[in-house]
Amino acid sequence: MDGWLEVAVGRVGPETIDYNGHMNVVHYRAAFDASTDGLFAHLGLGPEQYTARTGATLMVVEEHTRYHAELSEGERYRILARLVGHSAKKLHYLLAMENLDRGVLAATHEELALHVDLTARRSTPLPAAALATVEALEAAQARLPPPPDLGRVITP
Repeated sequence: MDGWLEVAVGRVGPETIDYNGHMNVVHYRAAFDASTDGLFAHLGLGPEQYTARTGATLMVVEEHTRYHAELSEGERYRILARLVGHSAKKLHYLLAMENLDRGVLAATHEELALHVDLTARRSTPLPAAALATVEALEAAQARLPPPPDLGRVITP
């Protein structure tokens, strides 16, 4: 996944293992959620700096996770991000979790996030500086092959 932005790394702890002997889905989701802080910080929209200073944030309004391979206790993973679209108020991105010990794709997680003014509790346009960074990253990643699982829907 050359050209994707690394936004998090981790190791599967014993507390994340379920009765099936692998990492439970709630912990995949928690890892993906935590990794968005890395993406948002790269874009100048990190919660510690941006949200604290401006009172605005990004909120996820839609998501879809797909599981490809199990993660077992002790295995290392990393999460990579790819911007696939944006508007004045929204970011659309795909996160990919790679199992570093086995060299396989473990899961993907697609999200649509909305920029929100926390005082008004309403959507608001992204700041110009962040939009410029978003556009630069999206342009740099536009030449990459189509990402896996983008826009997937559940089918029986």
